[in-house]
Amino acid sequence: MIALFFGALIASAVAIYIAFNTLNQTSQNTQEESQKLIYELKKEMALLRDELHQDQDDLYAALDEIEVSIHSLINKKPESRVSSKPKTPSYEAELRRWRYLGAAQMGGSHQAFFNTGKSNIAFEKGGQALGEWRLSSIENGSAIFSHPEGKFLVLKALSNE
Repeated sequence: MIALFFGALIASAVAIYIAFNTLNQTSQNTQEESQKLIYELKKEMALLRDELHQDQDDLYAALDEIEVSIHSLINKKPESRVSSKPKTPSYEAELRRWRYLGAAQMGGSHQAFFNTGKSNIAFEKGGQALGEWRLSSIENGSAIFSHPEGKFLVLKALSNE
């Protein structure tokens, strides 16, 4: 019985030793795999950090370009404001103050009469009135001036007599 007891004790010891070695090898394998995974993750983190730094440098470069663009637009803004306003042909404001008095036709000449605020003047149809403005049409109750830029100005008579 003692031999059986010692045999069972030795068998148990061998079984425990085998189980311990197996668990020890499994934990070593798991530890090695974990070390490999940690090493790969460190490499990936280093690549991501480099990529982040590169993206950050690119963003700073883009911000610098935008800042330069904004400053150049600010400097150019007054020019664009001036060019965006339609230019009024010279003498237009003065022509608008004139009053159409009427028209007369003598022979082949058709004339219109105007009060400039200072004096009365007459122009022939098609003739140059003021600056580049020409008297292009004479109607019964109105006179039309035209400008080479394509603008027209209509002056109407105060009363149709």
